Amino acid sequence: MQHVVLEIEEGSAALTVAEADRRSLHVRSCARASLPDVRRGTVLTALRVLLSAAGTPVERIHVVLGERRMQHFVAEVPKLGPDEIRDLVARESRRIGSLPSEVELLGHCWPLPRHRGKPPRAAAVCVARNAWQPIESALEELRIPIASLTSMEHAIAGAIPPTMPARTAVLEISAGKARFILCERDTVLQSRRFMLPSGVDSDGDSSMIQVQLAMEVPRTLDYLAEQGHGRPDGLLVSHRVFRNDEDTQMLRQEVAECRRYVPRARLADGVEVPGLATFGVLERLTSPRRTPLHTLTAGISVTVRRSPARIAAALLAILVGSVGGIAGFQKLDAREDLHAVHELARVERQRLEAELASERTRTEHALPLSPDQARLLGILNERRPLSLLISEIANATVDGIVLDAIEFGRGDRITLSGQARGASRVVALDRFSGYLESLEDIALVASDGRESIQRSEDDARRIAFTVNLFWRTP
Repeated sequence: MQHVVLEIEEGSAALTVAEADRRSLHVRSCARASLPDVRRGTVLTALRVLLSAAGTPVERIHVVLGERRMQHFVAEVPKLGPDEIRDLVARESRRIGSLPSEVELLGHCWPLPRHRGKPPRAAAVCVARNAWQPIESALEELRIPIASLTSMEHAIAGAIPPTMPARTAVLEISAGKARFILCERDTVLQSRRFMLPSGVDSDGDSSMIQVQLAMEVPRTLDYLAEQGHGRPDGLLVSHRVFRNDEDTQMLRQEVAECRRYVPRARLADGVEVPGLATFGVLERLTSPRRTPLHTLTAGISVTVRRSPARIAAALLAILVGSVGGIAGFQKLDAREDLHAVHELARVERQRLEAELASERTRTEHALPLSPDQARLLGILNERRPLSLLISEIANATVDGIVLDAIEFGRGDRITLSGQARGASRVVALDRFSGYLESLEDIALVASDGRESIQRSEDDARRIAFTVNLFWRTP
């Protein structure tokens, strides 16, 4: 059976054609194309180049979308139905991404395995639909049916071998950026993306990549611990960057069980090796031991887990019900009890909706505030000492750091931009790392772990950086 996988993100696009049966996986072709941006015309041109290089008709395509606005998170969902879970995930996604309510979301949500003594959890992935529309439009013009749409992180997680620990992280590098993805089995819990210096990629000098990772990986592990996820028990690294066990020696100091990914697929002669995302999609499509490939859909689809105990109980009820009439009456009584529970839930929900409507009516008929009262209310609601924060950010500046701007965005977002200078690029990176550690000591704010750096084209000893902060919840 033919499987065609398209990896696409700003900077690069790759199209892989593979043949699979029950026993083997054979990669026929893998072509790459530059993608300066993700506008419709640019995507259309890149797709035509890739399809021409594939040299075979494409019946349908699995799309892997690498998008910086893609959000992966875990939410507690105690005793919630699919509709309530969908609303909760949408609200949390808009809060994390500072998205207005009118922006349409694509997403998927599925349950995680239960842990004794802890509430049920669900893993979710969401992205604004406008990030996908240019690619969707280009594929529609080429008349290529879309078999699935998944995130780059979810696809990469599918490459984790079943023999690795339950809590395993994956490190992949592509299109000038690195992704560090924490997973439970093959489900994404949290991810962090950081940029590599300009000109450094998976096909470049691995020593330059290792210098960057030596700074970023420890900070990423600390960030995951601060977010309550703990440290991973295993680490799977990209087969395209770490070509031997010696390259992973630095990472073994942080995570004891560190492995290079070894593709199980056979490659045709002269075919470029695909990335982890493509192999992850192929594993999910061909291996029954993997979590199925989730598709991002409008309105956020929700997968409901059917526990083995409930399935067994349902099968037993059907079996017993087919034996005699007594079991039939017992089944009828259970159904009536279930209807009674649903009726109580409906009445309680109506009562809560009536109270909410009453509160809205009371608020709408309240006397308007004077300008002075409104200003005072806004100050009291804000309660954020901006002058103190600016002072602490300035005091945290270390030697070699020049802060160019502090921007206060929508909601809790704060963006710092500036430059790090040193006798060499390595010294500049070390000073930037020290500055980040100083920022972590500020009690008012915390980093979201999505810093970006860029090498200066004019001065090799200088790098430009951007740091994203948010106000801590009191």
